[in-house]
Amino acid sequence: GARAAAPPRPDSARPPAAPVERETGAAPGRGLGNAEEWINAGTEALAPPLAILPAAMRVRLTYAKRGRARFISHLEMIEVIDRACRRAHLPLAFSQGHRPAPKLRFSPGLPVGAESDCELLDIDLTAVVPAIEVAARFGAFLPEGLSVLDARAIDLRAPSPEHGLAGFGYRVDLRDVLAARGADWIDARLAAFEAAASFPLLKRTGHGEKTIDARARVRRLARQGTTLEIEVAFTAAGSLKPTELLGALFELTADAARALPLYKTQAFYQASPAAAAPVAVAAAPL
Repeated sequence: GARAAAPPRPDSARPPAAPVERETGAAPGRGLGNAEEWINAGTEALAPPLAILPAAMRVRLTYAKRGRARFISHLEMIEVIDRACRRAHLPLAFSQGHRPAPKLRFSPGLPVGAESDCELLDIDLTAVVPAIEVAARFGAFLPEGLSVLDARAIDLRAPSPEHGLAGFGYRVDLRDVLAARGADWIDARLAAFEAAASFPLLKRTGHGEKTIDARARVRRLARQGTTLEIEVAFTAAGSLKPTELLGALFELTADAARALPLYKTQAFYQASPAAAAPVAVAAAPL
């Protein structure tokens, strides 16, 4: 006789559906167009991995922060980078614990409004992926003003980008101050700072205001035409925001000091990062 139809397959036997990433208005394969769209986008429904896999490699990316992206705060940058990593479907390594998070390590945050070509990001991955491929996949989902400049594989035991930092170098566009005060006045202020044994400065912190000695935290201060070059040291007592120094040095309001075009030129380390973090794969300039 006719064979009985097979009973319907119970739901419990169906393979689990793959997690679906909810898009936030971006075209497939492209990042959102600018910083505002990234910051205002809704939270993406991205499920954590079912199992926490060990890290197989670490990639260090050097990226630029230019144009409109310079107004993204450090906390917002962490969110932007987290989204770009996930949307690129990189095999991210996650932390243990109640709320696993991607293992990402950042260089210290830039002052809002500053530009840089030397920001660092370390990404731990659970599978070996060529560093240049990581850079290309990650970079495709960055908003306008952020771009990857270099990628290299480093040892999993390498210290974080902020480990061993001795200070930063900055370049400031002084044309507005020159127009308002003149070169002689600026040079006199710089000479007085250089000759001073100390330079008290009121610093705002998360615990209120305190007075620090800015002179002890500045390694170099020199005008080259319309540009001021600054080297700020990291000390046991802390560091110094270049905008705070500019405000005190040139008698500017906080808003006027922040409006001066500021560019981070380099980071100084107590020891070579390359020596502390051996390169496993040759650098891949992009």
